[in-house]
Amino acid sequence: MIEERLEVHYHLLDGAHSMDALVRNKCEAELLALVRHLAGELGLDVTVETAAYADGGLREYFRLIIDPAKGPPIVGVAMLLLAFNQLFVQVLSMPAAPDKEQEALTKELTKLSIEEKKLQIQKLQREAAQDPPAAQTIRETAKAFNEDYKVVTRRSNFYKQLIPYQKVFAVGFGIVPTGAAAPVEETVTQRSEFSRYIITSDKLPELVGDEAVIEIVAPVITGGNMHWKGLHNGEVISFAMRDTAFKEAVSACTVSFQHGDAIVCVLHVERKLDPVGEVVITGRYVSLVYEKRSATGVASATPQGRKKRFEGKHANSQAQFSFDGRGTP
Repeated sequence: MIEERLEVHYHLLDGAHSMDALVRNKCEAELLALVRHLAGELGLDVTVETAAYADGGLREYFRLIIDPAKGPPIVGVAMLLLAFNQLFVQVLSMPAAPDKEQEALTKELTKLSIEEKKLQIQKLQREAAQDPPAAQTIRETAKAFNEDYKVVTRRSNFYKQLIPYQKVFAVGFGIVPTGAAAPVEETVTQRSEFSRYIITSDKLPELVGDEAVIEIVAPVITGGNMHWKGLHNGEVISFAMRDTAFKEAVSACTVSFQHGDAIVCVLHVERKLDPVGEVVITGRYVSLVYEKRSATGVASATPQGRKKRFEGKHANSQAQFSFDGRGTP
């Protein structure tokens, strides 16, 4: 068996050695979920056991165990498990700036940032196959996970449990070496820092698709706020039509739809994070319809669509003129 141990240390007022069981269990649930997520990202099949508690506030120990007999051996698995513990401690206690978590949610995860995290994990795995990974590699990997929605959410949930529970004035995390009774070093977060890790809003930036094509399945011709239904990228969606001019044209029957007709539009997708860090779509709406296309491919531009496209082309030409006018690239 390959084993490493983590310590979670709740620093308690008045030298107490016990805490509310419900608070501790909720905190433990978030930490275990974080362990599962990080281990899965690193490709580690980890079993987590709880070891005996210790005094000094309340010290909780997690035994992380990998059984090589359960699957094919992973090159450098022992070093990678040790690196995992270091990564876990850093992710939970990286220095927090004001509104740090909320700022992370205002930045849309791009394919580039997701690929960067993947490459960083691969670098950590490669180093673990030879020697203990460099401290810089672990720090960079922790930074990459700092933009992971599930990590941000689980960490927020953990500290959120401790905010109303005044008995805990700090929380520490450390790695317990084999044969030792306590961690060599403990990273401590004071109560005054707890709130900086907490997400204050679960809303994510809207995704905006310009020139989105939606095949109309069920338009709303009676007015009101009922949602339309359509087919977008092979998916049946419902959406609100907020292009007032286009909606009025449909209600007045100056625009009609037949099977296979579509609209080219600006499509907004509203999203939020659920309590476990999964992205959930909460709504869709169309703010502008550029044109209506028939099933045969005949396109009819809307007045508002022509205006918008003209303004866009005009702005681009003005920018190009200014760029060229300087005489330098």
